[in-house]
Amino acid sequence: VTDYIVSRKPNLVFIGGISQKDIASIREVIHQLRGGLPEVEILLGDPSKAKQAFGWEPTISLEEMISEMVDADLERHRRAML
Repeated sequence: VTDYIVSRKPNLVFIGGISQKDIASIREVIHQLRGGLPEVEILLGDPSKAKQAFGWEPTISLEEMISEMVDADLERHRRAML
């Protein structure tokens, strides 16, 4: 991710048809992107494909996920200001 995507400094990243086999792997890709490109918008593909392929279903709502992301961004910015 760092060599192939972050080094190119895109304005937008769309993650769809991802080859990772589990949510932890997808989370790690997003974490790497956020670390290297904090200002870039990241779009995720349709989660119904994950349900069909892996039997995965979300355990939190979209609102909870957004809240967690905002909290993490605020914490990262808070640490940067120290």
